[in-house]
Order: sequence, then C-alpha cells, then structure tokens
Amino acid sequence: MGTDTHQGHRQRLRTRFVQGGLDGFHDYEAVELLLTQAIPRRDVKPLAKDLVARFGSLRGVCDAPWGELAQTPGLGEAGATALKIVRAAAERILFEQALGSDPIETPEAVVAYLNLHLGGLSEERFAVLLLTQAHRVLGIETIALGGMASAPVTPQRIFAAAFRAGSPALILVHNHPGGSQDPSPQDLALTHRVVTLAEGLEIRVLDHLIVTRQGWTSLARRGLM
Repeated sequence: MGTDTHQGHRQRLRTRFVQGGLDGFHDYEAVELLLTQAIPRRDVKPLAKDLVARFGSLRGVCDAPWGELAQTPGLGEAGATALKIVRAAAERILFEQALGSDPIETPEAVVAYLNLHLGGLSEERFAVLLLTQAHRVLGIETIALGGMASAPVTPQRIFAAAFRAGSPALILVHNHPGGSQDPSPQDLALTHRVVTLAEGLEIRVLDHLIVTRQGWTSLARRGLM
C-alpha cells in the first residue's frame, strides 16, 4: 500500500512538471523530483526537505560539494551525482547560450552564466572571459583558485590567457564567497594595473565583474575602471 502511495505521489510530481515546468514547485519539491530519478522505490520527500533545510535552497543543494552530499544518509553517491549532473548541465547550457549570443555589450548578457559558474563557490576563483574583436565569447579561463593570497593573480597570467586564445578583448571576473559585492582595495589596484598595461598590448579590458550567490556588480558601470 505504501509503495503504491509513493508511486502515485511521484507520478503527480512528474505530471505537474510536464504540464508547467517548475512553476509553483517549492524548492524541496524540485529536489524531490530530481531524487525520484536517482533513488527508485523510496519516499524521498523527507530527504528533500532535509537537504533544503540544510543548504538553504534548490541552488544551495545543487551547489553543495559532491562529497558532502554523498555522505548524507539516504542520499549516497547516486543521489549526489544526479544533483551535480543537473547543476553541470545548467551551467553548460548557459555557457552555450553565451557563446551563441550577440556581441557582449552589457554585463547582463553573460552574468547568468558567470553567477552559476562562480557565484556559489565556497572558495575564491579569478577568471577571464575571452572575447573576439566583435565582443563575442571565445571562452573562459580560470587564472587562480583560492583567492589572490594563495594564488596571486598577475597581469602576466591574464594576458597569457588572452594571447593563447587570440583574444583582443576580455572581461575580468571573480567571486566573493563571503557575499560582498563591493570591490576590495586589492581588486581595484589589480584592475587599474591590468587596464593600464592592456593599452600597450592593444587589448581592451571591458569590465571587471564580481559575482556572489546573491548578485553581482560591474566595476565599469560603477565608474571604477
């Protein structure tokens, strides 16, 4: 009887999704729907609620480290992998949209991808978005992990990435795991140095974006470049 009840509930979730996507779903219901694909024949609603309570949201669950998810009782490696696949697929789709987009003239054109790519990380990461002469996206390259103190970000590393890609224009981007969208004095100093040196190399630095899980800021838009 219990199994029939669970199967009926799962089918209702699937039907709701097929008819209207995730509109109207609570975060825990979206997690539950994902887990039904990886954990068959078990009521995963309590587990989904626990995960959302623990990590704060659907995105928080998908952003959580695989190892931490895999060690969660009742979730295991299969469930953790299913959640991370969803996140990775969303990130790839957003990147492919950015690659196929019109020329990048405003931060909004790529910020959805950058926010997912960097905003939810627990460690600082500095990257360069590489652009064509017409400001279309060529790719993105990570310059440093763990923040400037543990892996110094230098103009040489940034320009080396641009030269490898044949990129005459770029956007600097890094995340603030603590949530602050304001640039630090080190952020501003690096930006000004890169912009100054780039002029002599005929490379245009269009912006420096800071992304967090809560939002983002553009140094160019704030007049800080």
